Amino acid sequence: EVGKPVLVVEEARRAVVAALHDVQRQAVDMDACTAGHAASIAEIEPGPFSPQEPAVLSDLVATPNPVAVQGSIDVTALASGSAVVVGAEWTLNGSNGAMEPADGNFGSATEGLYAQLMAPHEAGIYDLCVNATDAAANTSDDACIVLVVYDPSAGFVTGGGWIWSPPGALSADSAATGRANFGFVSRYRRGANVPDGSTQFVFQAGGLNFHSNTYDWLVVTGSNFARFKGAGTVNGANAETGQPYQFMIWAGDGNPDTFRIKIWYEDDGEVLVYDNGMDQSIGGGHIIIHTGSQR
Repeated sequence: EVGKPVLVVEEARRAVVAALHDVQRQAVDMDACTAGHAASIAEIEPGPFSPQEPAVLSDLVATPNPVAVQGSIDVTALASGSAVVVGAEWTLNGSNGAMEPADGNFGSATEGLYAQLMAPHEAGIYDLCVNATDAAANTSDDACIVLVVYDPSAGFVTGGGWIWSPPGALSADSAATGRANFGFVSRYRRGANVPDGSTQFVFQAGGLNFHSNTYDWLVVTGSNFARFKGAGTVNGANAETGQPYQFMIWAGDGNPDTFRIKIWYEDDGEVLVYDNGMDQSIGGGHIIIHTGSQR
């Protein structure tokens, strides 16, 4: 019929236009939907990954300390973290072992820890360390203390002589130098677990006169070296805190003999008074390690 092809073409054109409009509308809806999802995703997008921090060890104590060779030691510590503590370990002189929960069960982010172990069979100054592992597989940094192991049958040490005190040794006057005289004896009486004796150190140019009052421990290692620690006064008085000064001596019986002394006091940490800083060759006198005997 005349005009019918034109009508068909027009209807087809309108269908195409309508379809295009539908496609455009769907695209707009899709864009809006995508934007909405993107906004939602942005709202819930997590920040940078931050794993749980490992536990922190504190309050590490060994009892007794000092301890006699092969003596029994009770070790306690506290582990605190953000995840449940599931285990802990001690290390000492190449050996290690498990720490136990003080309450009998691991199951908390804060745990008291306990172990009983044996001191090394040789006298010496050792690092005793503990770490902890949590449920997130984090292992803490080691917490360490110094463990002093002594052998009361190993002998004793005597010394007398002088060193040339080097610059920087005296904290109050770093430029002070000169002759400093020393004399000491440190030994364990039979059956005692604390040594006795006396120590004197006089640095006249620096106005320093130290006298010991008590000893804490003595460690004799081998036949030629000793180290001992105690407390005393400087120029006849305690430290400004009212507490005695602490001191430690390293004494070598060799060729030459060597001597080091460190004096300090505690006031929220160590406050150094004097330290000649090294195993210094003595200028005169003698240091003798008396092995295998007690007096």
